[in-house]
Amino acid sequence: ISNEILDRIVEAADLSPSSTVAEVGPGLGVVTTELLQRTGRVIAVEIDENLCRHLEERFGDRENLNLVCNDILKISPREILDAGDAEQPYTLVGNLPYYITAPILRHFLESDCQPPHLVIML
Repeated sequence: ISNEILDRIVEAADLSPSSTVAEVGPGLGVVTTELLQRTGRVIAVEIDENLCRHLEERFGDRENLNLVCNDILKISPREILDAGDAEQPYTLVGNLPYYITAPILRHFLESDCQPPHLVIML
């Protein structure tokens, strides 16, 4: 992802140093890197064990990152925030595969812990 695209993603999220972000599917951590520089707390949820290990190695020293290695659809939005010791409001950010986008959005929007702001890339 180019720096220009990263800037647009972060600008669309309208983040501040006190913001909390729940990032779905951080992958290799490209967007995560930008989020960590511009926000107070990132809670990244990754299903792939190999990518989780990579993220732990890459960002293990970052105090404002909580990594949750789990299926996003098997944990509630409240559990995600609890993993980061965070409160609402929060912003949901994700670069999602098309086939899983609707279930993930429904998972968050039908919860009692809805994000007021979403930035989703397909």
